[in-house]
Amino acid sequence: ASIEAACAILHGTRSARLYTSLIMPGVALAAQAVPAFPGDKHPCATLLAATPGAGVDPDICSDALAREVLRLAADGPTPAEMDRVHRAGLVSLYSSVRSNAGLAGALAGAAAAKGTWRALLDEVAAADGLGRGDVEDAAGRVFATDGNCTTGVVEAAAARVTIAPAGTF
Repeated sequence: ASIEAACAILHGTRSARLYTSLIMPGVALAAQAVPAFPGDKHPCATLLAATPGAGVDPDICSDALAREVLRLAADGPTPAEMDRVHRAGLVSLYSSVRSNAGLAGALAGAAAAKGTWRALLDEVAAADGLGRGDVEDAAGRVFATDGNCTTGVVEAAAARVTIAPAGTF
């Protein structure tokens, strides 16, 4: 739950960090932070992506993205960000289980991903107990500067997409 909260702080609304620091100034046209599929038994990579604005060097965009992610890892979220993410998560969960079909889908999804339908209830409990320190620790662990994050630039050339490694942070 903590890495999902970190990604929600970075991406998803007009008050999210990537929107205010990359999209609003024109450094990027789009930016996102996507955690591993929620509920994976074996969590995998977290995706951070940004599309540079017109005339913006991809390295500048990449540096701005890394700077914002590392700021979250170093400083943690603000109380307002935590409140926004907590409320949005509960609204999303409760709205998805309003109908019989939504509840059945949520329970079946939890059973498939975690092995038991009770995992859905555990998610609610985890969200209630999530604190700023939890998000800061998760962001520090996932977005560490130890070379754990690999960056790359996707370039389109003659209807072919190539991924050129750009480095690590």
